[in-house]
Amino acid sequence: FLARAFHRGGIPSQLLDQSLQVIETLCGHYLRHLSDDTLLLRIRRRRQAQRPRERELTKATTRAENGLEVLVWQVYCRDARTGTFRERELGLLSGGQLRRVSIALSLAFAEYICHQLGYRSNLLVLDEALQQLDQEGARRLASLLPQLQRETVLVIAHENASFLVDIADAHDVVERASGRSTVHCDTGFLETELAGDSFPGRSELVPQAQLRR
Repeated sequence: FLARAFHRGGIPSQLLDQSLQVIETLCGHYLRHLSDDTLLLRIRRRRQAQRPRERELTKATTRAENGLEVLVWQVYCRDARTGTFRERELGLLSGGQLRRVSIALSLAFAEYICHQLGYRSNLLVLDEALQQLDQEGARRLASLLPQLQRETVLVIAHENASFLVDIADAHDVVERASGRSTVHCDTGFLETELAGDSFPGRSELVPQAQLRR
């Protein structure tokens, strides 16, 4: 009985399904905000047939199984004409759509792991999260940041930094020139010098916005 219960198709499989369902639900919450309810993510398990060489390499773990189980990410886009969701291949998504899905999934994973391990981090770091987002996407992400359950949110951005001006408590700018970095802490530099998304004729500037609670 115990052998069947703890077989990969028993309790471990049920626990995995429950975890995927929770992550999918959390991801859906963030994705609705980031995409204005136009994107949907489904996470599914699928058994994938193996070639002879692959079966030989994995026979120690798969035993008598006929295939390798993989996780499949399915993205659905809302049809503007009918209002229904239709699956779209990942390769057909725009850069902004992929970025929205990636951010929502990352936030969902972080929240799920904290819940499962029984601790809560007071710091969240988002590195280049605003890249590939259009103005509406950047605005939606910026409006989501204050709602996250973190005392401090650190956003590192080269693009769309102007959308953080109104919500950030501090703006630090890292200036890199001649192999050295200089940090301008909590200045108005972000609002004035870095209002645009390109900075011709200047050394590399990395604005960092900090949201403190």
